[in-house]
Amino acid sequence: MAASVCRVGSTVGRSLSKARSPILLSLRRGQASVSYAQSLLGAPETRLTTLDNGLRIASEDTGHATCTVGLWIGAGSRYESERNNGAGFFLEHMAFKGTKKHSQSALEQKVESMGAHLSAYTSREHTAYYMKTLSKDLPVAVELLADIVQSCSLNEADIEQQRATVLHELEEVEGNLQEVCLDLLHATAFQGTPLGHSVLGPTSNAKSLTRQDLVDYINSHYKAPRMVLSAAGGVNHEELVGLANAHLSGVSFEYEGDAAPVLSPCRFTGSEILMRDDALPLAHIAIAVEGASATSPDIVPLMVANAIIGSYDITYGGGKNLTSRLARLSVEEKLCHSFQAFHSSYSDTGLLGIYFVTDKHCIEDMMHWAQNAWMNLCTTVTDSDVARGKIALKASLVGQLNGTTPVCDDVGRHILNYGRRIPLSEWDARIDAVTPRQIRDVCTKYLYDKCPAVAGVGPVEQVPDYNRIRSAMYWLRRKTTSSTPQEKDHLLCTTGERPPPLHHRRKTTSSTPQEKDHLLYTTERPPPLHHRKTTSSTPQEKDHLLCTTGERPPPLHHRRKTTSSAPQEKDHLLYTTGERPPPLHHRRKTTSSAPQEKDHLLYTTGERPPPLHHRRKTTSSTPQEKDHLLYTTGERPPPLHHRRKTTSSAPQEKDHLLYTTGERPPPLHHRRKTTSSTPQEKDHLLYTTGERPPPLHHRRKTSSAPQEKDHLLCTTGERPPPLHHRRKTSSSTPQEKDHLLCTTGERPPLHHRRKTTSSAPQEKDHLLYTTGERPPPLHHRRKTSSSAPQEKDLLLYTTGERPPPLHHRRKTSSSTPQEKDHLLCTTGERPV
Repeated sequence: MAASVCRVGSTVGRSLSKARSPILLSLRRGQASVSYAQSLLGAPETRLTTLDNGLRIASEDTGHATCTVGLWIGAGSRYESERNNGAGFFLEHMAFKGTKKHSQSALEQKVESMGAHLSAYTSREHTAYYMKTLSKDLPVAVELLADIVQSCSLNEADIEQQRATVLHELEEVEGNLQEVCLDLLHATAFQGTPLGHSVLGPTSNAKSLTRQDLVDYINSHYKAPRMVLSAAGGVNHEELVGLANAHLSGVSFEYEGDAAPVLSPCRFTGSEILMRDDALPLAHIAIAVEGASATSPDIVPLMVANAIIGSYDITYGGGKNLTSRLARLSVEEKLCHSFQAFHSSYSDTGLLGIYFVTDKHCIEDMMHWAQNAWMNLCTTVTDSDVARGKIALKASLVGQLNGTTPVCDDVGRHILNYGRRIPLSEWDARIDAVTPRQIRDVCTKYLYDKCPAVAGVGPVEQVPDYNRIRSAMYWLRRKTTSSTPQEKDHLLCTTGERPPPLHHRRKTTSSTPQEKDHLLYTTERPPPLHHRKTTSSTPQEKDHLLCTTGERPPPLHHRRKTTSSAPQEKDHLLYTTGERPPPLHHRRKTTSSAPQEKDHLLYTTGERPPPLHHRRKTTSSTPQEKDHLLYTTGERPPPLHHRRKTTSSAPQEKDHLLYTTGERPPPLHHRRKTTSSTPQEKDHLLYTTGERPPPLHHRRKTSSAPQEKDHLLCTTGERPPPLHHRRKTSSSTPQEKDHLLCTTGERPPLHHRRKTTSSAPQEKDHLLYTTGERPPPLHHRRKTSSSAPQEKDLLLYTTGERPPPLHHRRKTSSSTPQEKDHLLCTTGERPV
């Protein structure tokens, strides 16, 4: 019936909302506000009692039929050293392996008979053992929890069994990339401190921890003043206190030798750590700065700031958190698959950051917009942003306390952190007291111009350089005493105000004209570019700055006269204010001696010089400059070739430059004769001017190198055969003779080589046939006296016989078994 009433009510509500009646809507809002406020004020009270040994009992009676009860202990990975890191996590697993009173099977049977759920967790500063059960079974639950904490069975067999389980969990954690990334973030942010330790510990410690290490850990940290017995649900506080006196009064509160552990401050280090793995499809990135501690008054404004940034996941439906600016950008620009703003607070420090998952090509964009969201919190956060963040934070706090287990956990952690339970009504009042200016001030304190810590896992090649990430941690400046005018221009705006875009800067006494040009205006907006006024003596600055304030100077050319002696500056600056100079060419005369400057600058003001070629004569001795510059003013030189004569001795320059002015040289080949001794240059350059040499082969006789002779020493009027009819040479190299020593008029097939006295059998095999005979294809070679069995095998057959394909070789005396295997078969037999 109640469900039916709820459905009817929701239907009526939808109908009223569609009708858009202002009266009804305001009535509904008022009723919702009243019910929310009443629910906060009507929340059950958390009662707190302390035993004689210092153990605290806190309970919250919600009237449920179930309850959650547990022991919260102030111990975690922060209290561990590098040697025993992971001991707390190992003990968490040993809690379910039985006690001195209950074996593992008896413990499991007793828990299952109650229909209860026994669990535990370890964090960096807290360890918890808790059980969810029916309210009537509260005494049994407290007895079992006290037995687990005080007399846990630490048998060697159970330890070895759990060691394998812990190692398996360590392997599984490697697949949880979010946890891996956040562990890396702690490791780099708090490097060299206990907060940099992971909760699970390294694999080496899991393999080496002994029973004595676990016993020492319990004796050092499981003390009554650091324990809280917390319960929520259908519990009676007096009954809970009685159960604690019965089962937990024997917990020790004294440390051996007064060696009470004291937490040392954990410094924050801006740094980065990247674990690149291109096999992963997505990059997991976390960036964080040092945050506020759990007891800091800045914790609430930072929580609101995180709620303003919000979170986003591509798998979310219904537009959840899309009121966040960063979430909207993530959807529109496809920046990431998910992101989440987080704040991990510890007893004396914290981490304020953003964790996101993105494609490898979007890392830089997402990093930019994440830092941009931080800078917006420091500078431009609005009332609407703060109001939205407050509502989101309140909804999150209320939603987290849904059930007895979250409430019990909240009570236990609050007692350890604050010494009391902070009710929702107090959180609500603190959140309502946050203002936009407070958000800007607190975010400037923790975010603005701070060194971040960066961690990444996956394809992280595109993560920006740390210096770029660091430089994106500031925009607008706070007040400073710097005397540099440029810094003042950017830094002296008040912290709460946004300076105008560029122009209404405060006045400065800087003597630099360029800075004055931009900085010395009053709060009014200066004209776009031109009506500046300065006393600078630099002509280039005067050219742009010395127009009167009320006039707009012509586009480029009516500059005031200057006495600068630099011809290039004069060329642009020395026109009268009322005249427009010709486009490029009518420059005033100058006495510059540089021919290149003269070439462009020395024309009269009223004349337009020809496009490129009628330059005035110069006395430059450089032939390349003369080639371009030394033509008369009224003549247009031919395109490339009619250059004036020069006395340069470089043949390559002569080849291009030494033709007469009125003649056009042939395209490439009719060069004048030169005395160069280099055959390659002669081959191209030494033909007569009026003749065109054949394409490649009719060169004049030159060098004695046989390879060059083969190509170059044919007569000038004849075209040599394609490759083979070369003239005779006296070269002693048989390979060259084989190609070069045939007669000029004959084309040998391939084989009629002249006889040679070479002793190399391989050369003889190819070269020693008579000129008129064609040797058989491969096998009828003449006999030789070579002693190499492999060569004999190919060469020692008679000229008229064809040897069998491979196997009928003649016998040899080679002692090598591999050679014998091929060579020592009889001639008429085929070996296997």
